[in-house]
Amino acid sequence: MLADKAFPGHDTSEDWVVSLTSLSGALNGTTRTYYDGMLVVDGRSMKSICLLQLCRLGVIVYDWLDIPWLKNYYNFGFDHYEMSWRKVGFSGLINLLLGHTGPFASGDWILPDLTIQGSMKLNSTLRTFPNTFYFSYATKKTRKIFGITVPSSVLGVHPILFLRVLQMCMWRHPQNAPLPYKGYR
Repeated sequence: MLADKAFPGHDTSEDWVVSLTSLSGALNGTTRTYYDGMLVVDGRSMKSICLLQLCRLGVIVYDWLDIPWLKNYYNFGFDHYEMSWRKVGFSGLINLLLGHTGPFASGDWILPDLTIQGSMKLNSTLRTFPNTFYFSYATKKTRKIFGITVPSSVLGVHPILFLRVLQMCMWRHPQNAPLPYKGYR
């Protein structure tokens, strides 16, 4: 938000922001996105059949239906795309589902930015401010058992997330895919 000047008072001075802290932030990208369906080769595209495609379709239909009480309960924040059936009609829904319009056509959604390649691109354009303190806490929720990395505690990780953490522990960069950067291990 600092870099985009997306806050009131951005045109005064950045000195009023004393500190930024990240807790377990994926500041350099995460392999989690590849499990969900982002392509390792470019970090911007999705696999044809994957969990992300299913979620993408669900989000599009949810926003297209535009049911006020549901949108009050949870809003994905895509209102500026005007995806409601009242605005785009049925043909608009088809364009959204095919990926011709909407957030997934523009690349303006979070997962491409969370890939290793996307984070590298973002990090190359960001700048820091001399009077702002930046700090990041890293956490670890894994341990090795018989040489295999597994989630550290069933009690420390929500049962639904346990399987996701286990997946991340087992992920390896595909041998046939180019490395995201020189020295990637």
